[in-house]
Amino acid sequence: MTEIRMARPQEEEQLLDFINLVFSQVRVPHDFEALLPKVYAHPGFGPLHAVAVEDGRIRAAIALLPETLRVNGDHALKAGYIGSVATHPKARGQGYMKRLMALLIEQARKNDLDLLALGGQRQRYGHYGFENGCVQATFTVTAKNVRLGLAEIEPLQIREITDPADALLEDVYRLSNEQALTCLRDRDRLLEILHSYCGRLYALLDQGQFAGYLYAQGDDVAEWALFREADVDAAVKAWMAGRTRACFTAPLCNRSRMAALRRYAEHVSIEDSQMLLILNWQRVLTASFALACETRPMADGAVRVAIENEGTYRIAVQDQHCEITKTEEHADLVLTQLEATGLFFSAASLVLCDLPLLRDWLPLPLTIPTPDQF
Repeated sequence: MTEIRMARPQEEEQLLDFINLVFSQVRVPHDFEALLPKVYAHPGFGPLHAVAVEDGRIRAAIALLPETLRVNGDHALKAGYIGSVATHPKARGQGYMKRLMALLIEQARKNDLDLLALGGQRQRYGHYGFENGCVQATFTVTAKNVRLGLAEIEPLQIREITDPADALLEDVYRLSNEQALTCLRDRDRLLEILHSYCGRLYALLDQGQFAGYLYAQGDDVAEWALFREADVDAAVKAWMAGRTRACFTAPLCNRSRMAALRRYAEHVSIEDSQMLLILNWQRVLTASFALACETRPMADGAVRVAIENEGTYRIAVQDQHCEITKTEEHADLVLTQLEATGLFFSAASLVLCDLPLLRDWLPLPLTIPTPDQF
């Protein structure tokens, strides 16, 4: 008989061995204690996982990491990131993952989570209600771009942070919390969070004083925060020293950073980075529109959008302020949940949205920062 349930604390050693085994068989060898120390280097991770158990042996597992996503300083969304999706090779095709995903989504609704996110193959997770979203801009910068475009810029200094007792971690923690879109991070595990998936943390210094930080995976910068946005060019030049090419990610809500990078970057791409399942449309839309209104010009007007099984929302923007209310009025647009997620949060809305007013507003700048992903 198969048990479908949440994992128990006493199963953690077996659970970690199982996840490492499954991922190592389909990809390069995995050690999740090293890849995700923020979760697997500490006791207590077991109950984050839903498991399928046969005769005391785990045959499939999936995890949900709860997070608080702070948006624009005024809104806190309860998010969950899904990861460690693993089925034993000899247990595939038996429907375990469908049952485990249903259990996690049920738990998420009971705990009043506002949204779930994950990374994975579109059709596989679209079956459970997830759709592409979380738009980000990625700028490719080459050594030649720096040599010709930033010749007059004095670079900042860079120092890697590897010691949990490093005093600069307190500066990193404070600056991280000040970002317009950020997950609230455990101070005691901050270095582990910023080492997720073999990432490395670097402090940016201006004449010895803390000026910001970089979280990099290889040569690519996936998260960076600065005290002064005017230091973007100096940070890029510092990171590019000795490198021939690197990618710099920028969230849609940081328009000044994107404008700076566009002046000299070789390429820019605007693309979906994750998949989303929205559980509380009112709260998620309210927070996302508030961030958009704070960070970019938004045309005045109102649109009524009906979302399957959710009702109709009237979205009204006036003088850079958005109000979202339920309405019984006739909808201008009727969408399924998947269509609504794609419309509001996917890069495709830049070209596929047919309503001019909505096209001006979209896509909304909602994403889970890379170090907080699971």
